[in-house]
Amino acid sequence: MSEDEVTYTDEPWSSVHVEDGDVTVTPLLVRIYRLKETAPVNQRTVEVAHRHRRPVILDVHGGTWTHKDRTLDELCNRSLAAAGFVVAAIDFRQGPVHQHPAASCDVVNALQWLRSNADRLDIDPNNIGIMGSSSGGHLALYASITPNAPHHRTHQEVPLVAPPNYIIALWPVSDPFARYRYAKRANIERLVQASEGYFGTEDAMRDASVPRVVVAGGGET
Repeated sequence: MSEDEVTYTDEPWSSVHVEDGDVTVTPLLVRIYRLKETAPVNQRTVEVAHRHRRPVILDVHGGTWTHKDRTLDELCNRSLAAAGFVVAAIDFRQGPVHQHPAASCDVVNALQWLRSNADRLDIDPNNIGIMGSSSGGHLALYASITPNAPHHRTHQEVPLVAPPNYIIALWPVSDPFARYRYAKRANIERLVQASEGYFGTEDAMRDASVPRVVVAGGGET
């Protein structure tokens, strides 16, 4: 299929509550890319709908944990949609307003949101991948291997979250603390400020290290 056959829609998938005197509720949006020929499930019989359920990829954008949004990976996401995937590119909480583990919590919750909305979105809940680049690659890895860690279980009444079926990690910052130390040695101030803005402390950077989790045997995949 050509990328000309790809369409997208934006919708809220979650919301952010910020208390600063008053409580401000801001929606987090998801951009859903898909082929134009994919009709809503309510226009098909159940049998046909299940036969044509498409695999879905959750896209986690980069931006040093502090900027950019769901539109960053549009070129890649359109290509994936043209190849037959549904792509869900999410906004999530970022620093310095929100700090670790807010973003990875949102990624875990987005996996659950996709499964909960599989019928409406006409996607296969048993064929969900996750993709991220740079800091988004870190979040994709970290959320995928620790979806049920205590700091990701913000709502204990929610069922355990199954990891994605596969992970596409593009040049991920798998060890935020190691990258932070490199940025300090190299005097790359924007990376230093971004890391401090999201993680706050070096201990939090170490906690979010994917190699640390794997070596310690704390991963779930």
